[in-house]
Amino acid sequence: MRLILEKTCILKIVMLFLGIPTLLSAHPSLSHLSGLTDGLIHPFSGTDHLLAMLAIGIWASQIPDKAVWKLPATFIFVMLIGGLFGLTKIQIPFVEQIIITSVFVSGILIALVAKFNSNTAMLLVGVFAFFHGYAHGAEILVNTSWIEYVAGFLFSTLFLLSVGIFAGFYLGKKYFPILKYTGFAIIFIGITLFFVR
Repeated sequence: MRLILEKTCILKIVMLFLGIPTLLSAHPSLSHLSGLTDGLIHPFSGTDHLLAMLAIGIWASQIPDKAVWKLPATFIFVMLIGGLFGLTKIQIPFVEQIIITSVFVSGILIALVAKFNSNTAMLLVGVFAFFHGYAHGAEILVNTSWIEYVAGFLFSTLFLLSVGIFAGFYLGKKYFPILKYTGFAIIFIGITLFFVR
């Protein structure tokens, strides 16, 4: 029964992302980004952001010490810094490539159950967070309610990270093989994003 459940979950994960190709755009171009609602929606608008948040949350649940919430806290804080930097409109190269890399690497970390110490994990997550935040901030329209927009995408990011953590805890205890397969699925999707960007 468990084997059937595992295969069914894997099939659903693959079908979800292969069956909806429009979601596989790395970072869809959105216009008129401003205000709380746009900020809340934006992290859900591209597979790269959505998967990276969930994956980092899942990986945080696998960190061997009791500092599981250090990774989400680090991500939120550094993403805010990156978002504010993005508001300056200073151009940084390879932002999209690094964001997609964060998806790919997060999948590897989950699949391999990589057990870094919390400081190393926070450093890695912080690098990814800066570029995710920069991408959010760079898309905010000038002379708009950017404070509300930033609050919105910070809240949604925290939500996605939390979902990933709780999913990681649940699957890790009940269906550990599914957790590893999820990591491999995220790796595959991360590779796909490089080609559909």
